[in-house]
Order: sequence, then C-alpha cells, then structure tokens
Amino acid sequence: MEEFNTLEKVQTLFKAAVPNEEWYAFFLGHKDMSSSPAIYGGAVGGFVGGMMNAQEYPYDALLVALGKNGIAYFPLRKSKIFTAKLKDMNIEKDKYEYIPNEMIDKITAKKFPLGKNKKFRMRLINGKDHRLIINGKEELPYNDAGATELMNRFGK
Repeated sequence: MEEFNTLEKVQTLFKAAVPNEEWYAFFLGHKDMSSSPAIYGGAVGGFVGGMMNAQEYPYDALLVALGKNGIAYFPLRKSKIFTAKLKDMNIEKDKYEYIPNEMIDKITAKKFPLGKNKKFRMRLINGKDHRLIINGKEELPYNDAGATELMNRFGK
C-alpha cells in the first residue's frame, strides 16, 4: 500500500506508465463480485463461475486514473487470501493497462442508495466489462476527489 497511499505517488505511477496523458482523477475500486457471472446456480455453479471470473479479471482491486484521452489502471492483489484490507493489497506495476477513449464502449457510475460507496462500470468494445465498487470510507487522500469527478462526468 505504501506505493499508492498519497496523491503524489499515484500521479508519479501513472505519469511513468503513460507519460503523454493528462491525468485528472484517481481512485481505487474493488472488484464487484455481486454482478459477476458467478451466479450459475448451486454451490458448484457458483464456484465454477467465480473461477472463470478470476481468470478473466485476475485482480482484487484496480487503481484507476481518468485521463483526457483514456483510462489507465494498475491491478491490485491481496497478499492474504481472506482479507479485504487495503494494507494487504500489492500493486502489480508491470501489468498496468491503458485504454484509449475510442476502445471504451460505455462508462457508468452510480451511487449506492445508502452510504458513500459508488459503482463504476467500464465496458470496452472488445467485450471486457470491468465492474468496481469504490469504498467511500477508503482512507486514501485522492479517493473522494476521484470518485466525485467520476460521478460528475459519468454519474447517474
């Protein structure tokens, strides 16, 4: 977590990965498992669906940057199996992905009815569909501002 716990560190990470982009917002979102294809019926179906989702989307969370010409993200993985704590997340710097605007089919952002959490969905023209939950209580100095910018630009 030390690598992404301040706005300056996050800006440096994304600027190094995609130097020609103008980044304007950053946030961390956890993989939304409630809308994954893991709901096939029964324990076996749910397990198989969850395994398929883990192979296609091999991350536990994404550190996301919104830019003028596209979106980039670094995958985050849990260092411990049964934890959702931010301090137990490790960034996979070599697996960042930059997605130019023309590759994005649709972006939506929604507020949860209660609390400060938000849902983020990015569907790409190649069929990939990233669904994240932004925890409104996450103690990252850039998360609230990034989520607010996301809602202002793509929110319902």
